[in-house]
Amino acid sequence: MQLVTYRRVDGTATHPCLGILQGDRSVDLARAHARTGAGPVPESMPELLRLGDAGLGLARAAAEWADEEDTAALDAVRLCVPLPRPTPSTSRPPR
Repeated sequence: MQLVTYRRVDGTATHPCLGILQGDRSVDLARAHARTGAGPVPESMPELLRLGDAGLGLARAAAEWADEEDTAALDAVRLCVPLPRPTPSTSRPPR
């Protein structure tokens, strides 16, 4: 599973989105996760990573629930720096 932070090229998202690369598409974690009915998804990569295994499980579940409406072709997105300001809690693996 490859986690990414991206912006849609068409400008429909006002902030960076969290996603998972699947082939030549990016799954929007927030949109796909909304289908699971399990509550909100973290809004940033550091927040997702702070959740540890639970965050990765959330991302996997969202990817499994995703349909075409929850994805964007890679040529329709601009990949961003995944961790804009790494902090000690996100820059090294948990113990």
